[in-house]
Amino acid sequence: MKKRRSLKRFLVLLILLLLVAGGAWTGIWYIVSGRLITHVLAWEQARQAEGWTIRHDPPRRTGWPMAAGVALANVSLSGGSAYVPGGMRWAAGSITLALDIRHPNALSLAVTGRQVLTIDSGQPLAFQAKRFTGQAALLPGDRVGLMQFAAEDLLAAVPGQDPHQGQVRPASIARLAAALRFHAAADAKAPALAVAAEFHDIRLPPSHMAALGNPSLLAFDLAFSGPVPVQAAAASAAKNGAAWVRAGGSMTLNRFHLADGPLTLDAQGLFGLDSSLRPEGQVTVQARGLGPTLDRLAARHVMTVPEARAMIAVLGILTPASGTGVLAAPVTLHDGDVNLGPIPLLRLRP
Repeated sequence: MKKRRSLKRFLVLLILLLLVAGGAWTGIWYIVSGRLITHVLAWEQARQAEGWTIRHDPPRRTGWPMAAGVALANVSLSGGSAYVPGGMRWAAGSITLALDIRHPNALSLAVTGRQVLTIDSGQPLAFQAKRFTGQAALLPGDRVGLMQFAAEDLLAAVPGQDPHQGQVRPASIARLAAALRFHAAADAKAPALAVAAEFHDIRLPPSHMAALGNPSLLAFDLAFSGPVPVQAAAASAAKNGAAWVRAGGSMTLNRFHLADGPLTLDAQGLFGLDSSLRPEGQVTVQARGLGPTLDRLAARHVMTVPEARAMIAVLGILTPASGTGVLAAPVTLHDGDVNLGPIPLLRLRP
């Protein structure tokens, strides 16, 4: 009888302890999720002070028990004319931001539904992914550190060349991985913005570019060095660009790699901006498989056979006589002119 009473008391005590622990954990979850909402609102207020417009449905707590999250539906963000000429607009079906209660300085996000991106007055680019996630480090002062993004089975509707026809063409990316780091207090030698990304198994829509094939890999690593202009949000993109150039700003292409059938292309170099804010600098390019690629373009009527043969002859002049078939040549950008070695390619408009 005493054993039964002892067991009963033990079970009651255990249940009470579980209830207390569950209540305490729920309280912690509620506090952390509230902290996240505070971070989100502070970030939005800071961006709105810079001229951005942010809209979404009222925040909703989510993620219990292990993650303290907030769900935002019908999200739209527009503005940025101080950094992107003409500004931009981005919209998404929903975003879920979450903090792991055990690691409250690591922010994760998941975007679901259709996304639409519009730059300046261009046509909107609509896309959707089977999985679109990200992670970011939360820093003091509601700042965000390194951001990483990943997507799988991304399908985009690329606008047609004629905006009046309203036609779109499908494009897809099997896998995407990207990282972004922004450091507003960087000096002239330190990266203020670093961006790296990899796109795997790209399927292009029918066009002249698709005649090249479907790239298995496109990767780049780009860093913008130099101090961010003071009161940058209050100026135009042109004024910010000019101030950045005067402060010694530069762009470093640490890596560019394209693998597309027989064609592989690698490049790295250093850029600045001229007085007309056009890229100016030099890139070292290494390419393999240009001959077969030009033959394929001629076979698919992107260029004529004589044009392809003339290009192959020119490339033969630039290619070392080692017989490796590797083109290694500088691409220079100066005063709006783009040259491959001594050969003019095109001219950039001011």
